[in-house]
Amino acid sequence: CQQILTRLLSAYPGRCRLFPFAAANRNCQSALLQQNATPGLSGLAPSPFGATKAVIPVRCIHLGDFLLEQKTPRVDFLKIDTERTDFEVLESHSFDRLRP
Repeated sequence: CQQILTRLLSAYPGRCRLFPFAAANRNCQSALLQQNATPGLSGLAPSPFGATKAVIPVRCIHLGDFLLEQKTPRVDFLKIDTERTDFEVLESHSFDRLRP
């Protein structure tokens, strides 16, 4: 999706940014994204519901650390889809440091 999103961003200069990272409960330079043959089933672990089409190395970022690095003063709305690890990412976030 990154190429398509990059193209779409040109319609909204200064209003949108694309960060090619995977949100995770930890920072790591390279995790293996399992690109599934079925759209919507890709993730950092193989899906039991479809075949892996490719394995792509991606950088993982800790969500809370990333938001603080970006000097995010507050979060009014947060939508994440981390392909079956949403709760792990949210549980690792320090809500005392950055409250919604």
